[in-house]
Amino acid sequence: MVLASSGRSRDHTKAAHYLCGSGLLVDTFVTGTLVLDVDTMRQDLLKSISNLSKYTHVEPAVFGISGAALDMTVTKSLEAFLAFLEMV
Repeated sequence: MVLASSGRSRDHTKAAHYLCGSGLLVDTFVTGTLVLDVDTMRQDLLKSISNLSKYTHVEPAVFGISGAALDMTVTKSLEAFLAFLEMV
């Protein structure tokens, strides 16, 4: 995966562009008729993807955690996943 100059992956940027609709519908229809702010939606979706990606890779910091730390990690990862699902 290649990182864009903003630090986000190009794949994430393409996915956000596609999911926000500007890749499928005429921009004037999206902004005028549907009254959607695609740029804001894209930024929010990228933030959601970035937040979710924190929990998609097992790293040494999470090996052997238990108790409250485990509960907190699970809760945060589920909240990030739910936020992503609500975006799409």
